[in-house]
Parts: sequence; structure tokens; C-alpha cells
Amino acid sequence: ISGRLVFVYDACHSGSFVQYLTPPNEASRVVITSSSADEAAFFVNQGSVSFSYYFWSAVFNGEDVYDSFVLAKNGMELGNFQNAQLDDNGNGIANEKEDGELARECTIGSGVVTASAPIPVINTVMPDETIGDSSITIWVEDIVTLDTITSVWAHIKSPGTGEADTTVPVTQLPRITLTDTDNDGTYEASYSGFSTSGSYVVTFFAEDSKKSVSLPVTATVTKH
Repeated sequence: ISGRLVFVYDACHSGSFVQYLTPPNEASRVVITSSSADEAAFFVNQGSVSFSYYFWSAVFNGEDVYDSFVLAKNGMELGNFQNAQLDDNGNGIANEKEDGELARECTIGSGVVTASAPIPVINTVMPDETIGDSSITIWVEDIVTLDTITSVWAHIKSPGTGEADTTVPVTQLPRITLTDTDNDGTYEASYSGFSTSGSYVVTFFAEDSKKSVSLPVTATVTKH
């Protein structure tokens, strides 16, 4: 076809398609994949923790393709989930310094940035910990929002999650609800599932009354 083509693929091993999607001579093509060539894709919390959720939310809010990609890429990397890829210089190699120039010129839809309130921001997260027991208190505090925080939770990524079979998407992770019972701004919960030796990634999220979800913040718990 003539014109500019934007290809977005969110799936396990989706990065393996990048090398095969180089455009014909003089054609313009932006190729975006949610993961590298050998990674599982994550679709957690009914899909609200996924590359697609972050990417299409940004598109809906009027961001260009590049900024939407960066937001989604950062969101998934911050949660230690997966590594998104972008190739728009047409050589079949993703995430080079030169990639992104074409994507910055692309918008999907109206391209009009909305005046919606910013998403919640979690400013303080528990420090990384090394433990011998299977139970600790996990917590975050200093959540900034222009609305009301309605839900704070954490997903626990156990050692090896998504590595045994990277062709199968990860759709379920333990979800722990955090509460602020004394209204001091600290949301916390006890979790006793640190049973296997290794490093666990605890990824925290906050949601406000408008259903806007924060970018993730993480802490690592290492069990001896």
C-alpha cells in the first residue's frame, strides 16, 4: 500500500517479527512489538498491566506513536515484565539510536492531546530486602493524585516466572491489596508467599476514582 504503515504486535516472542517486516524501498513503516524475540508477554490484572494497555491509553489521549511507545515500554520495563522493540528506519534492527524519528511524526486517530488529569504517581516504595522467612510487610507511601485513590495493590513475580515456556503469555500473578487503615498515607499488607529461594519482584500500582492506573514501581525481595 502507499503511505505510512504502523504495525503494532503484542504477543510472546513478538520481537522475532521485526527482521521480517522491513518495508519495500522508499516505503514508510513503523514496526512496534511488545517483547523481544525470546520473551513471554504479560497480560496481568485483566489486561490493565500490559504493553497494549499503556500504549493504546496514550494513543487515546492524543500522544504520537513514539511517545505512546516510550510510555508503554517504560511501564513494562519498570515492572520487570518485558522489553518492547521499535524499528522505523527500515533495517530490521530494533531500538537503535536512529529509530523513533518516523514514529514521532505519526499519530493514530485525531492526535489531539486531551486535558485529562495526570495518572497517580507512587513516590515512595519499600526498599529492597533480603529475608530468611516467608512473610514480610510490603508497602508504599506518598501517592500523588488530583482525584481520590480507590485501590492500591501489588503483583508478585516469583523467581523464574515467564521463563519456563516463553511462548505462553503470563496472565496471572498473585495480587495483594494494600490498605491505609490509619490514614497516614502508607498503604501496606502482609504477604507470606516468599517460600522459594530466589529474587521476587514486587510491583506496585495505584488507581484513582477515574480508573487511571499509575505506572509501576518495584522492590526486590530476595529469599535465602
